[in-house]
Amino acid sequence: PTIASFANAGHDHADAPGGGDLGVVQATNLTLTGAAIATPVANRLYTDNIIKAFCSWVPNGTIDTNGDVNVSSVDQDGTGRWGVNLATAFSAATSFAVTVSCQADAAGSVDNIIAIDNAGNGTNAIEIRSVSVDAGGATETDPVRMFMIAVGTQ
Repeated sequence: PTIASFANAGHDHADAPGGGDLGVVQATNLTLTGAAIATPVANRLYTDNIIKAFCSWVPNGTIDTNGDVNVSSVDQDGTGRWGVNLATAFSAATSFAVTVSCQADAAGSVDNIIAIDNAGNGTNAIEIRSVSVDAGGATETDPVRMFMIAVGTQ
């Protein structure tokens, strides 16, 4: 069903603030407008909380078969260092949050700490570092695969 068929089907959607809650909507793509209300309601989708960028890549910077959303490229800037370049920038350098995880080396022996250093990078690039930590110290290392998501205001 389309949004128009929900809206015109005569269903009672009065349970939503201001009416018009469509419940479950199946769509290929959907545009949301407006910011979240002052106290967002749990389990509701707002423009502020949609994933704005996703990427999975291997250490040389090649975006792998999991693909990407809103990432134009990933540059390897040295061992354990990458720059993720966004196709659509965020509205301000402080208007987004990023989370990154990694798959350790093939033997599972590399325990990595992921650092995100975005100071001075502006709104369309995210600097990511992978550091292996053991009793002997910390060294920038390449894991098998990296995963990144970002949310915020664009």
